[in-house]
Amino acid sequence: MSIFSDNIRFLRTQKNLSQQELADQILMSRVRYSKYEDGRSEAPYELLIRISKYLI
Repeated sequence: MSIFSDNIRFLRTQKNLSQQELADQILMSRVRYSKYEDGRSEAPYELLIRISKYLI
């Protein structure tokens, strides 16, 4: 895993959200979001901004 994937998992769990709930809020599929959280894929900058705005 990476620092990014560890951090988004931590922040999501702090807000008591499932992967599906967060994915719905940032307008993406759960499968795509889980790839970022598991460190299997890197998110483009536009998506990083959406995730950070929602989680912070």
